[in-house]
Formats: sequence, C-alpha cells, structure tokens
Amino acid sequence: MAIAAAQFFIGSKACLLHVVTCQSAAKAQASEPADTNSPIAWQQFDLDDLDKDIKSGKTVLLDFTAQWCLTCKANEAAVLNSPEVVDKIKALNVVPMRADWTTQDETITKLLRKFNRSGVPLYVIFPAKHADAPIVLPEVITPGLVLEKLDQAGPSNS
Repeated sequence: MAIAAAQFFIGSKACLLHVVTCQSAAKAQASEPADTNSPIAWQQFDLDDLDKDIKSGKTVLLDFTAQWCLTCKANEAAVLNSPEVVDKIKALNVVPMRADWTTQDETITKLLRKFNRSGVPLYVIFPAKHADAPIVLPEVITPGLVLEKLDQAGPSNS
C-alpha cells in the first residue's frame, strides 16, 4: 500500500532549496517532544497513513520539518499557525501531516529525494480530486500563498 503513495511523488516539479545541516543540533533535539501548543492537530507522518488518506479522497498537507530548521520554525510560527491558515485547514477538512526529519529518517529522506529536495522545509499539498498532481510550495511561504494553494487543492471528499 505504501508504494502507491510514493508514486505520487515521482513526477512532481522541484523547487530550489537552501539546505540546513546541523547534525549535532539534530541529535541534541531529537528527543524533544512534539509541539503541543500548535493550533493544528498534526498527524505524525506514516507512509501507510498518507497512502490511506490519499486513496480515501482526503486533501493532505504534508509538512517536512525538523527541530533544528530555523526556516521551518519561522514558517510554522508566522504562517502555518496563523489564524487564517488554521481556519482554512479546518474549513476544507484538510489532513495535516508532519514529517519530522530531525533525525534524518530514511523514509522521509527518500520522499524528499522524490521531490528533488535534499532537506527541509518542504510543504506538499495532495488535492483530494487530483492526488496524482501534488502542489509543492516554496521553502519560504506566506499566509496568502498557503491559503491560495489550499483553495486550489479544494476540500477533502466527505
């Protein structure tokens, strides 16, 4: 089942990415708990769950991030946690899924490579009606851009 979800990544367009590498920080922070103060109920990334959500017609926002990634943290605070983005995710019944690359998990690394990326951040929206055409966002995002792309993706099927 996981193979079907991975196939969606193969034909995607790539964007340039500034890579942050800080393995000692990653190891130091790898044991930190997930952000429990987030207004978004992020699901932990699992390839089988992603595949299941896509096959069941849900719009999925996949956030590739890491504890040591400063750009990721800035985007999270200023954009993803903004009231308008949180409200849009809820209104469209989008499944928010977070792929934590803090310890450079091999499965997440393979998915990053399928999008021609070598690191984080990466934001991908799988539209419910066009999951075979994922929407790849740039490294630095704005609330307006995320709202536009979520609207473009449309709501999850009921």
